[in-house]
Amino acid sequence: MSVTKLRLAGESKRPLSRRIVFTIDALNRAAVQGGKGRSWIYDAKLPGLCLMVTATGAKSFYLYRKVNGRPQQVRIGTYPAVSIEQARKTATQLNAKANDGIDLQAERRGIRQDATLQEAWDRYLSDYAEGRLRPHSLVTDKSRFKTCLAVWASRRIRSLRGDDVQRLMADTAKERGQVSANRAVQLLRRVLAYHKVTPNPAARGEVRFFHEEKRERYLSGEELVRLVDAIDSEPNTTIADLVRVCLLTGQRRGNVASMKWEELDMSGAVWSIPGTKFKTGKPHAVPLAVPVLAVLKAREGNKSDYVFPARRGDAGHITDPQIGWERILERAKLKDVHLHDLRHTFASWAIQNGASLFAVGRTLGHASQTSTARYSHLATDQLRATVVTSTGAMQAAMDVIRSEAKAKAKPN
Repeated sequence: MSVTKLRLAGESKRPLSRRIVFTIDALNRAAVQGGKGRSWIYDAKLPGLCLMVTATGAKSFYLYRKVNGRPQQVRIGTYPAVSIEQARKTATQLNAKANDGIDLQAERRGIRQDATLQEAWDRYLSDYAEGRLRPHSLVTDKSRFKTCLAVWASRRIRSLRGDDVQRLMADTAKERGQVSANRAVQLLRRVLAYHKVTPNPAARGEVRFFHEEKRERYLSGEELVRLVDAIDSEPNTTIADLVRVCLLTGQRRGNVASMKWEELDMSGAVWSIPGTKFKTGKPHAVPLAVPVLAVLKAREGNKSDYVFPARRGDAGHITDPQIGWERILERAKLKDVHLHDLRHTFASWAIQNGASLFAVGRTLGHASQTSTARYSHLATDQLRATVVTSTGAMQAAMDVIRSEAKAKAKPN
């Protein structure tokens, strides 16, 4: 297990020892050094008990030990909801089971045959999702369960069949659209797979997912004028500035919404997005243009760690700007435009004005050029110019060589 050393928030920058006696004061002030990745500290009083701290400040107790020669991590619970005493008591019980050769992970992931979907979801959330998913993904999954799957909260897992899931997809599609229906069933599939439910009634072989076309929507110049005018008229300046930054950087809404001041180098005009915000785990540096810097400088001094703080909620930053976005679209008289389409707009205008697919892919933070290839048809004019230049240069070179050869061949 890779371990990032910890420090105590507000204390010196000297890393905290990997092994300490757990106290409320120490655990309250534990923070990841540099704000990157996740870190682990171990209780010197009880072997195997450890605390995981994420870059967002979330803290969870785990038991880490070998069972039958294989290392296992078993989540105990979130700190401080689970106290140090409770964590030690649970760890002691788990250690006793492990000493008897019981596979702790298999036991925790198993679920009773008469368990409800709500019980399966709660276990998945506490034992897996809260310690592993990115904050934005966690918020999305919680919302999706509440809006699409909670109707089955009291349903027994053993009663679920593929036909039931297919009907749920159809009902969800009518209410929230086909894409939302697909995502809800994919979440259900992950929850059931985590608990080793077989056969999985939400698997591809059991249900037919709706076909999804990749959106190619991007704004024309005339639409951009209407959008920007509508943004300027938005009374909620936080929403307005968030939309501006989405448009002017081409970055994903979730990354923009969770932007922290510590990620910004205003003098160097660079936004360094940490790898913890990407599936690849790789950090991404975004150059900032003058208009973006102007927006950010106007927001300095908001007394928050986040550039776009929320008035309420646990995340600390805006998580759902949809209502404000819909106000902007209504004023701009624009239809069928998603916030994510601003990313497509950024890429499309860059490519149509001479930027290479490689450069645009790097700017957007694409893991591979395959993702950027969807914009290749917009680069036709640039490609044509390249072809004309290349063929013209070759032809000109050949003409010169032939001309020189003919001149040499003429009799004196």
